[in-house]
Amino acid sequence: MSLLERVGVDARSDRSLFVLDAPCPADVPSELDVDGQFVCLLAWDATTVPGAEVSTLAERLLQAGCVYICAWGPACDRVHASFDEAAVTRSPEGPCVMSTSHEGESLEVALWFLLVCASPDHAFADGCRSAVAISIGAPSWAAAMRAAMVDPDGFTARVVGDG
Repeated sequence: MSLLERVGVDARSDRSLFVLDAPCPADVPSELDVDGQFVCLLAWDATTVPGAEVSTLAERLLQAGCVYICAWGPACDRVHASFDEAAVTRSPEGPCVMSTSHEGESLEVALWFLLVCASPDHAFADGCRSAVAISIGAPSWAAAMRAAMVDPDGFTARVVGDG
């Protein structure tokens, strides 16, 4: 099982920030000890991953309290679609679990989106008090996410300044 690491708080959103470096999808815990519900960046190369495994992870994260998923990495469109399907199956009448795919974007841009733009459905707004960045099978991605989330203001200023 992988360790969920609290790395700080984003003063702008008042969300607690967490990073999870998981060697494989099965290492993502079914319960995450975070503050309330959470927005999530899932960085994963799901190119060769069977659809059932993607669906299982989507269910696990939704059950854990994910209310907004940002999918990034090779085949992230598959991951995005799987989350949409799982969310609608769980709650066909709503509220809506938001999702975005960041195909073709840099990890830095996807992480900036998580920190600055990811706003859940109004029904989840008050309970969403955390942002979780999960890397599966790529410790270097987890390290980049950790470095950014330790100083979210400096990171977002740098990304906006670069863009």
